[in-house]
Amino acid sequence: MKKAVLFFSIIILLSIDGNCQWYHRQYGVNDINQLSQEQLNKALRHAEGGAKFGGFVSGIGAVGIIGGIIMLSSVNDREDEGKAYTGVFLTGISVTLEIAGLTIWGINGSRKYNIKNTLRNTEVKPGLINNPSANLFGNSNASPVPGISLTFHF
Repeated sequence: MKKAVLFFSIIILLSIDGNCQWYHRQYGVNDINQLSQEQLNKALRHAEGGAKFGGFVSGIGAVGIIGGIIMLSSVNDREDEGKAYTGVFLTGISVTLEIAGLTIWGINGSRKYNIKNTLRNTEVKPGLINNPSANLFGNSNASPVPGISLTFHF
């Protein structure tokens, strides 16, 4: 159980950095806020296509799982042993497709969500320091984030 928790923790930590690697590989930037409007629209179309593809693969996997289970449940005697092996094989491959489809669907869905939030945001925030524009404290002389940030309100 400890190994499983550690394994999933590592996968989650690696997937957090995955979007940054994707933006860097596709557009040469390290942050989604550094993309232009045209690049954001292109990335949104790419993420929507990936989400549709992930849903399609997941749907095929679900149909295969149901078909494999039905095939396994219809085995009655020793003569249908080949049918049983086919059902096990179909179910195993379909589970793999289902996992892959859900992963692709989830990654592209979260990318799509982040891109849509960035497109809705009217504040220009270059760089990696995204200081909130609203005053969180009663005093305007203090900031919880050290650094410099440039914000334009339209």
